Amino acid sequence: MASNQIAVFRRILIPLDFTDKNSAAVRVAKKMARQNRSEITLLHVIEQIEGLSETELSGFYETLESKAEKQMRTWSGKLDNVGRVKQVILFGNRLREIVNFAEAQKIDLIVLSSHTIDPKRAVYAWSTLSNRIAVSGASREIVQVSMTCCPACSLPASRKTGKEVAQTATGG
Repeated sequence: MASNQIAVFRRILIPLDFTDKNSAAVRVAKKMARQNRSEITLLHVIEQIEGLSETELSGFYETLESKAEKQMRTWSGKLDNVGRVKQVILFGNRLREIVNFAEAQKIDLIVLSSHTIDPKRAVYAWSTLSNRIAVSGASREIVQVSMTCCPACSLPASRKTGKEVAQTATGG
């Protein structure tokens, strides 16, 4: 593929934790979806507390789900002029649910925001969720990771402007 071409990704997944760092992933995925007429799925995983039955915490989880539904509508609104946008809320282990969802739904690309890895603290940095889903080098190129069924694009959450991030990820 020439450096000025963008790979065609028909199904793009954006895992959300509803923090501002998700903005870079949403901007890049939006640009890619417009160019490729892609479907975007926003995914939020509500982490479950292990060792307790679902009935013990049902009210707690219902409250979290209600708040997540509202946040999903807000984030979905940032994807105006994009074809199809799906919103999915799951319960379980974040990493496991994201990877399993991507495989089950035949996702072509996972786009998520992360922090830049400090080489002096690399051992700790690799334990973050975004870096366990995707490994991205200094060039921020899309890479295949053995634990996922598709490429994952991990973007810096704050070092570049949205336009710079989008240009880096799309080769523009």
